[in-house]
Amino acid sequence: MKKKMILSLLSGLLLLPASVVYSANPSMPTDTKEITLQLNQSLAEINGKTVPLQAAPILINDTTMVPLRFIGEVLGAEIAWENTTRTITVTYESSTIQLVVDESMAIVKGQPKSLDQPVMMQNQTVLVPLRFIAENFNQHVTYDDRTQSIKIISNISNQQPTQKPQPKKLDKITVDNLTDGRDIGGTGTIRGMFGKIDLTSLVTDNKKNVYFLKIDPTLHDGFVIYRYDHETGLKGIPISEENFTFTYMNKNNTTKQFRIDNFRPRKLTYDETHDRLYLIGDSKDNEIKYVVYEVFPELKMITYQEQADTMNQERNFFTTVNGKEFYYSDLFRESIYMAQEGKESERLTYFTTDRSNNEMASVVKEGQIFIFDKNLKTIYKLTAAQLSKVADVNINERITSINTFNGNFYLATDNKILQLSVDGQVTNYVGLSDIVIYNSGVYNPITKTYDQVYGDRLPQKDLMDTEQKGGARPEPAKLTEFSQFAVDSNGNVIVLDSNWALRRINLFEE
Repeated sequence: MKKKMILSLLSGLLLLPASVVYSANPSMPTDTKEITLQLNQSLAEINGKTVPLQAAPILINDTTMVPLRFIGEVLGAEIAWENTTRTITVTYESSTIQLVVDESMAIVKGQPKSLDQPVMMQNQTVLVPLRFIAENFNQHVTYDDRTQSIKIISNISNQQPTQKPQPKKLDKITVDNLTDGRDIGGTGTIRGMFGKIDLTSLVTDNKKNVYFLKIDPTLHDGFVIYRYDHETGLKGIPISEENFTFTYMNKNNTTKQFRIDNFRPRKLTYDETHDRLYLIGDSKDNEIKYVVYEVFPELKMITYQEQADTMNQERNFFTTVNGKEFYYSDLFRESIYMAQEGKESERLTYFTTDRSNNEMASVVKEGQIFIFDKNLKTIYKLTAAQLSKVADVNINERITSINTFNGNFYLATDNKILQLSVDGQVTNYVGLSDIVIYNSGVYNPITKTYDQVYGDRLPQKDLMDTEQKGGARPEPAKLTEFSQFAVDSNGNVIVLDSNWALRRINLFEE
């Protein structure tokens, strides 16, 4: 069984005869994004630069201790020591934590909270829990049991997408047709002699653009990624076969090569913090069974997994906090894996769930990873190497699909979409019955008008197929479900309907 790691801080503060306030060293960079420490090593790395520590991180009662003074300088925190009561006050941005030596309770923003490890003195040094400090200061901490290294990602809040003012809500909810279905090349999910042709993985980015994946064995590469640019319209993203190829060392220490013709795409996912699009899939290869690529802005392999069938990738989450370490779930094995960029993933922890037709989704909020389990209807937080329960979610409706954006989960039921916050609060977002107007024609993002391509206004050159069937092509039907949907950065809902037409439910002004 893996040793439970409770990370703590080893203060560099010495006992002083009076009250002292210690401020951050002005020469220490306060915009640090990544700090790496290792047990029993008196050197640390800040963004790859080696710096000395006041004391080497050590293990006490299954608790890792690292220097508070060093962390305080890096974060830019202010540390106050009151000698009479042996009280430490740590202030970072708008948050304050108060701790007392030999006591297992702390005061956070005026509220008492218990500590995993009591504050203690050792060699005139105060030891306090890092994991407790880090989580309450919105820092992200990971521990690698294999290398005995601790990684702290600081100032995560500064990396989050800029929060813009909420757009004005429309008086009447309308629907725009963004495509007519034919420009994607099909009329729904079909099966033929070449296999299944399907559209899946609808995601949006910070600029209101939409991405989705078309899996089609009749194509040269077997798939295409479409991008609907909210300013110019629909186009495919070119795929470089060369960049899909990578070499790896298998379990037998033999160098092998993985190529695009072995790859079977399953899911797209978008990283809001770093504006990156990832493509997840499996393989026909006998050794590699799970592969992740970054496809935008740069096409490259992110991680892979050998000899382990990770089933139903489209129902598992994939996420990152810092853009260098990645986490994903495997419902089939009830496991969460972690990977460094360009390296094979490794199992981080186990969990227990109802695996039958389940789905897990994740969001990153204030540097923390939150996970929603559809079947258990529970929200968890990924901390160190375990899942901590945050809240049970009170939803009675059947959840048909899940999407995420801007730190919230969005859950589709049979006739509406619910918004779910990371603390378990559920609100109605939009329902099919809320839609008032279905705009006619296809929305042209360049002219911001509607091109009339349906009914008797269909251009003559496009009438041939429909005329042979006895009439012009009708307007798309009203929406009847939210089976494939996403929420864009403006708060509007994008839906891919059963006829492969991309449609937007307008709740807010553009």
